[in-house]
Amino acid sequence: LMREILDTIPVAELNLADLAKRAAVSEKHLCRLFQKSLGHAPMKTFNLLKLQLSMALIARSNMPVAGIAHRCGFDNPFYFSRCFSQTYGASPTTMRTALRNGTPPPPNPLPPELMPRVYW
Repeated sequence: LMREILDTIPVAELNLADLAKRAAVSEKHLCRLFQKSLGHAPMKTFNLLKLQLSMALIARSNMPVAGIAHRCGFDNPFYFSRCFSQTYGASPTTMRTALRNGTPPPPNPLPPELMPRVYW
C-alpha cells in the first residue's frame, strides 16, 4: 500500500492511523507486523521508501537536490538532506559525485522488491 501511494502520488501525506485503517488492523498490530517483517516501524519504512526513490533519482538524473526532495515527498530540502545523510552516510550531492565517479551505491535499507518505481 505504501509503495502504491509512493508510486502514484509521492508527495502524498500518510499517517499511521490512515495506514492502519486501510489495512483493516489496529495501529499497534500494524507496527508489530512491520517491525517483524521489515525491522522498521511503518512511518520509518515510508520514509525509507522515499529515500530509496531519491537515491535512484540522484544516481540517474540531473535534477537539483531540492527538486528531488520535493519529488520524493520532502517539504524541506534540508530535512531531506539530513535524512539522506543519516541513511546513506553521505549528503545527496556527495553521493551523486561518488556515483558518477564509479563508486557503487550503498545498500538500500529495505529489500529490493520494495523499491518504488521511478517515473521521469
